Amino acid sequence: MQGSLLTTPFPEVLRVIYNERRSGELVAKTTVENATLEKHVCFERGQVVFASSNQPEDRIGETLVRYNKLTRQQLEQFFTQLPSGQRVGRALVDFGILSERELVNYVTLQFIDIIYSVFNWKAGNFQFNQGENLAPDELKMKFSTSTIILEGIRRLNDFDVIRKGIGSASKWLHTTAAGRSKIQAIAFNPVELSLMNMAKELIDILKLLVNSKDRPEKVLQSIYGLLVIGMLEQVDEPAPQEQPIFP
Repeated sequence: MQGSLLTTPFPEVLRVIYNERRSGELVAKTTVENATLEKHVCFERGQVVFASSNQPEDRIGETLVRYNKLTRQQLEQFFTQLPSGQRVGRALVDFGILSERELVNYVTLQFIDIIYSVFNWKAGNFQFNQGENLAPDELKMKFSTSTIILEGIRRLNDFDVIRKGIGSASKWLHTTAAGRSKIQAIAFNPVELSLMNMAKELIDILKLLVNSKDRPEKVLQSIYGLLVIGMLEQVDEPAPQEQPIFP
């Protein structure tokens, strides 16, 4: 599977990998100011297990600075003491800068920040290389791909992607049986939970917008996210019920 992110936005790429439970490595590339940005995401049966990037700001040290665990000066001092060839993550624990649990937490933030950054790419190319065990065993982690997709779509700045992803406003929505079975395993926000509750029975998008207390943009974001992870599905408008001639 490969193509252009211009015609197949990143959420749609993840939709295929997640819903088809694919294993392999997704490589996304784009060009910014003559520099090539490259992000890698590894999946096992549709679940994210690893992410990497060729950008300095995506390294674990920069993640610690971004989340105020270290100052820039402390990070630079750490690197002056880092033995040649030693893994940065392991050294952070050995030096007492992070505990084992903190290392896991910050590597998790590092990985998901790499993934979230691709959601707003307006151009670029992607290629998915099918395969098993493509991520380094010692760096594998377990993520909820569905939660990552929902949060990534919540952060989308390009509303054209959401409109195109939802498609025809004449379609009706309802929750899927598969979605109802895995509702406890996904981190939904209140808007998404409300929409799924309203969509237990067939409902059109306009009615969802009218009945929701949230901004239309937020509701449409939530609808799109729930469609991508298979919690909602779209169907054609139901035929009107025939009324009896006599009461």
